[in-house]
This record gives sequence, C-alpha cells and structure tokens, in this order.
Amino acid sequence: MHEFIRDSELTIPDSINNMQDIIDIEGVYNLTWVNYIELALIIILASLIIIGIFILLRKLRSKFKNEDSLPPYESFINDLKKLRMQKWFAEKEQKKLYFFLSESVRRFIQGQFQYAAPDKTLEEIKNEFLNTRNNAVVNVDYIKEFLNKAELIKFSNILQVETQVEKDLTDLSEWANKQTKTK
Repeated sequence: MHEFIRDSELTIPDSINNMQDIIDIEGVYNLTWVNYIELALIIILASLIIIGIFILLRKLRSKFKNEDSLPPYESFINDLKKLRMQKWFAEKEQKKLYFFLSESVRRFIQGQFQYAAPDKTLEEIKNEFLNTRNNAVVNVDYIKEFLNKAELIKFSNILQVETQVEKDLTDLSEWANKQTKTK
C-alpha cells in the first residue's frame, strides 16, 4: 500500500552507551523519593484531620444525647435557665418566650406523667389530663392558669411586665419541683 519514506537509514545502536538520548526521555511528571515523602505527609495530615472531625462529632453527639436522657425535671429546669439567659422579656419577644415556656411545660408533663401533651391542644390537655388529676398532686389550677395565660400572650397582644415574667419563670420552677417531690 503506502511506503514510508525515510530520510535516513534506521540504525540500531550497538551498545547501551549509544542509547543515552532514549534513556534521557522522561515522562510528563518525574517521581522522585521526595515526592513520595510529600505524598505520605499529605496522607498522614488528612488522616489526622478526619480523626479529629470524628472525635469532635462524637463529643457533640454525646452532649446532645446527655441532654435528651436527662430526667424531666432537670430538662425543664435547663430549659428555664436557657430562656432566662436569652432575655426575652422585651415586649416584642414575649410571644416567643411564652411559646417556648408552654412547650417546655408540655414536655415536662409528657416526661413526668407519660401524657402526650406536646401533641395535644390546650382544650384536650384540660379535658383529658388536668380534669382527671388530683389537684393536690398536679396543682391543676396553677397549670391551667399558666397555660391559658401563655395562649393569650402567644395569640393576642396581651403583654406582661418584666417582673411578672420573672415571677412566671420562678413559679414554674417551683411547680415542677413540687411535681417531682409528690410523684
């Protein structure tokens, strides 16, 4: 078919010394022992970073797991402390404060009395839980009054003065303390 035309004759070298031009041909990247050390250091550094992230995630997970495993009273008191630290006593923030207070009370009722209060409306809690409990044990009147007040503040423009908000926080912690002692 086609014959290739060469300018010069093909000669094969007699010895390896004559092949130096072929030996000198290198690839795109020449790996030396220095490159292997850099690669090993990068792998070790990446491994240490991954191990550090893993340890950090385990610590964070155990912290959250410990909060979830607290008894209802301690969890409720921690919630009250967190709300106090956030300083939501201002008029604009009271709706949020009473929303979180109401949710904390519902979670406390769920944990302390095994009643699914977070899933119920206020009317359902009154009819199913509070009306069937002994007033001396649960202090039904106080908790009904607080939950009604919380609903009014959350869904209307009724606001409390800062001293009343502090009193509510103190009364709630005392109420939870009594529930823990009487159970």
